[in-house]
Amino acid sequence: MPNQRAFMSVVNRKYIDPLKIMWTSLFSTNSYPLDFYLFYEDLSDDDTSDLVSFVSRWPDVKLVLMPMDANVFEGLPVTEEFPKEIYFKFAGLDHLPEGLKQIVCMDIDMAVKRDISEIFSKDVSSCGLAACEDVFGHFFGMGNNLARLGLRNDRPYFNAGFMIFSLEFIQKIGGGKAILKLAHLNKKILYFPEQDILNLIFHDSFLLLPWNVYNCPPIHYVMSRERVEAGILEPLELSLIMANEIPEGYLDYTRSVYDNAAIVHYMGRSKPWRAERESSTVYDIFDEAYLRAKDLVK
Repeated sequence: MPNQRAFMSVVNRKYIDPLKIMWTSLFSTNSYPLDFYLFYEDLSDDDTSDLVSFVSRWPDVKLVLMPMDANVFEGLPVTEEFPKEIYFKFAGLDHLPEGLKQIVCMDIDMAVKRDISEIFSKDVSSCGLAACEDVFGHFFGMGNNLARLGLRNDRPYFNAGFMIFSLEFIQKIGGGKAILKLAHLNKKILYFPEQDILNLIFHDSFLLLPWNVYNCPPIHYVMSRERVEAGILEPLELSLIMANEIPEGYLDYTRSVYDNAAIVHYMGRSKPWRAERESSTVYDIFDEAYLRAKDLVK
């Protein structure tokens, strides 16, 4: 039987260094036997040998290399921001070992701050997928993604950066190939490709995970004190902050949100390795997790 504490990511050669930093943050804070499945197409033999050697620092981690053929994704939306590798998240589900029930899928632009083994107690066998609300999109006023996709607004649009897949459920709906087929059928309306298609499929069933724990983006967290005290974390949109239109009773909770997060997700243009990224006190706070892991890579 495969180890049920399993993770997966997708990567291309441009992101090998960020992958190592994400791995370091994850493996250094989660000291238990785990399997990590890595899906890729363009890595050389030297690249994979280097990655195997790198992971050998952690004896409890088993790295499973999963080369893929990207030709099967021809015709699907691909951009610099959304490369072909995003579709490995779907196709790769059909290549995981028999007997593996669930797997945690993580983007590599993340830094893990603490043990997240509690995630393996989440049972998604009846709903197919667990994910976090896309707070990043709301903050930047990226529009109503639910309306764009023709979905009801009774449940949030979720982000595809941190997810738990039920492999048994996925197989029941036809496997990763069925998800890819739906992506082809709906490609004209896919703006955030893998996110959109997963929301179309799982909107009614997915298990909602707390974004502030597992998928926390580096943004200003100006929030209503009353709603925070009631357990509702809803950051004010950036446009209102920039226009100095902050309602009465709203406070800056950025540091406390960071301190309580388990995983920071450097979404969009917030990636710490981007030379053109502007300076910000928000990034100074949220980069602490990234820089701590980066120091350990050396």
